[in-house]
Amino acid sequence: MGLLIGFAALRVADPAPIEEFRVRTFDTFQVIDPRVKTAKPVRIVNIDENSLAKFGQWPWPRTRVADLIANLTRLGAVAIAFDIMFAEPDRLNPAAAADTIRNLDDETRTKLRALPSNDDVLAEAMRQSRVVLGETGLPYIVAELDKDLPLTGLAMLGEDPQRFMLTFSGLLRSTPVLEAAAAGRGLLTIRTERDGIVRRVPVIMQAQGVTMPSLSFEMLRVATGTDTIFIKSNEAGITSVAVKGFAVPTDRNGQLWVHFAHYDPSIYVSAADVLDGKVEPDTIAGKLVLIGTSAAGLLDVKTTPISPVMPGVEIHAQVAGSRADRAVAVAAALGSLA
Repeated sequence: MGLLIGFAALRVADPAPIEEFRVRTFDTFQVIDPRVKTAKPVRIVNIDENSLAKFGQWPWPRTRVADLIANLTRLGAVAIAFDIMFAEPDRLNPAAAADTIRNLDDETRTKLRALPSNDDVLAEAMRQSRVVLGETGLPYIVAELDKDLPLTGLAMLGEDPQRFMLTFSGLLRSTPVLEAAAAGRGLLTIRTERDGIVRRVPVIMQAQGVTMPSLSFEMLRVATGTDTIFIKSNEAGITSVAVKGFAVPTDRNGQLWVHFAHYDPSIYVSAADVLDGKVEPDTIAGKLVLIGTSAAGLLDVKTTPISPVMPGVEIHAQVAGSRADRAVAVAAALGSLA
């Protein structure tokens, strides 16, 4: 009995040598047996070098982002998630142009100010689809939290799970008009280990006192039409995070050990091709879609146990993809794909 108690105490304490042994063992198994994709339920719409060359530097006008959503929705995307922030109003809003362009006559300025903002156009496109916005946890507070903006419903089963979660002092959200129009909101955070390698991805976190899901898990929730995320925990920590139809087992801190597949260029679709109407419907229909970038200048790259360079958006795609078959099946059974 004493030996059992000792092992239990060691597991809870989780000292650095034990942690190091665990991650190295994990890496070895990843290299020996990477995940083999039997299906590809996720697509990445890539703001790639070709898209930037054709449509100009990022950020694009939000009217163009609205066109991207509209085209993906028309092609049959189940849900659309942004691995991108919209934290400030569009600098290209007509009213902003009226205030900044020199030598305009008063009549033109008045007409510009009367036009709908680009943010309103994007919000309307979002309301016609199922869109998940990305948000970011910060080590400091940038603004008081707007308590009127919507959040995902949560149900706690067992012990209080918040004390085990990865926690951020601050939360950076998108502009209120977009937050209100979105079907879901998830944190973009991808946590690296001490050596800079991504092995675990948080599924549920705390940011500025608010409990929030990851971007990939929130996309699965939206796809299944579930209103509430269920968090199950015991005295040792969090054990699983669930939505209607399936649960994701996690470590005690609410993180998922990711069974990585190799970098997969076949799941990428150029944003330029979507905007130009060059994408076949069966490429997008019935898929979960992540919008992000692999462009070198935007610097969103990570390292995994089997890939020295992987776009951050593909890590979100791999997390979602490893669970998406079940999510899409649940969505179809519930009729939420209609």
